[in-house]
Amino acid sequence: MIDTRAQWSQDEHTYYLKPAKARAFASKIERGTATQVSQYITSTLVGIKFTTPGALIGGVTLLDNLRRSELANEIRAKSEKGPVKFTLVKHRYGWGYGAVTSWNGSSIDISEPKPYELKGYAFIE
Repeated sequence: MIDTRAQWSQDEHTYYLKPAKARAFASKIERGTATQVSQYITSTLVGIKFTTPGALIGGVTLLDNLRRSELANEIRAKSEKGPVKFTLVKHRYGWGYGAVTSWNGSSIDISEPKPYELKGYAFIE
């Protein structure tokens, strides 16, 4: 029998953030315009030299920047109404995220990852 756990594993990190911290987090994950432009130019130049890899790198980079902006905008919008909760998922092919929802600001639910092993949690001030 082949062990597929290493091939299909993922780490889920659930964040519970109050409004100010949520907006700061959103600013950190979103790439600035200058960074996005420099990534595009770099991938275009690579594309001129090595056709396929440059186009692939440019497309992947564009999608990553769009996802980062979408998540940051969702966090900012929800944090205007109060504390937020969201999950970032890291796996072998990159990362993704779950819905950004409101949170009561005082208690966390550690029973959520029922089918998974809870390895721990930490409060970040």
